[in-house]
Amino acid sequence: MHIRPMLPSEYPLLKTFLYEALFVPEGAEPFPKDIIYKPELVIYYKDFGTGRADRCLVAEEDGKVVGAAWTRLMHDYGYVDDETPSFSISLLPEYRGQGIGTQLLQGILDLMKSEGYQQVSLSCQKANRAVQMYRRAGFAPVWEDEEEYVMVCKLKTIHVVAAIIRDGDRIFATQRGYGPYKDGWEFPGGKIEAGETPEAALRREIREELDTDIAVGKMLMRVQYDYPEFHLDMQCFWATVVAGDLRLKEHEAARWLPLADLWQVDWLPADRLVVEELNKEQSL
Repeated sequence: MHIRPMLPSEYPLLKTFLYEALFVPEGAEPFPKDIIYKPELVIYYKDFGTGRADRCLVAEEDGKVVGAAWTRLMHDYGYVDDETPSFSISLLPEYRGQGIGTQLLQGILDLMKSEGYQQVSLSCQKANRAVQMYRRAGFAPVWEDEEEYVMVCKLKTIHVVAAIIRDGDRIFATQRGYGPYKDGWEFPGGKIEAGETPEAALRREIREELDTDIAVGKMLMRVQYDYPEFHLDMQCFWATVVAGDLRLKEHEAARWLPLADLWQVDWLPADRLVVEELNKEQSL
């Protein structure tokens, strides 16, 4: 299987792949072929190649184009704003379930990221099994009704680790001392560097930020959160102090909080999800 850009001479194929992209619930009759000429669908392919975000990758096997993934700036079902390209993807029926869609999806996301786009959107029926593929790729719902999602994938992802440092029934919290989220409370940690395991990154970050050595325990949870500027992927681990006194080198303040009363401070949005999980664990 070869993934490559679609050639201009192949743009008419978008009509075929648009038709194949239309979700048909199990047991329902297929749509008539001429549905793709409705005004709300023509925008997916008409004059493709003339828009600044018109990009298309195809999957080719033995000289035959068997799948396509493309983006456009348009007011379609997945519209979010004028700067967010909408994404579409489909495969010929006999080529589904082989991982080709995942390759096309990742290729388009990498392409959009390389061109400086901040995010990509799509619309998808909730009953469509492709929802799971989109979630694995980093898409998250930003709107929904009873039948449909509008989903967005942030193309800038920051991978971080956080330490849930515990001493008996107390948890260590730090107040951010810099940046756009200054003064918000968080669990200490930081970015994972290339080649590091999450556990090694966490030990390094706590040593650098708090002049303390920790023992890293089991993962509590993995948080996926969309801030306006980026998508945060945060792995959170239980930890205990091995050596050091948690001396603040970068943070504005710190507190030991009772595990049963963690809402005494104003947590940053992603860290609130961790506090909620800790509260659930306490109630078990």
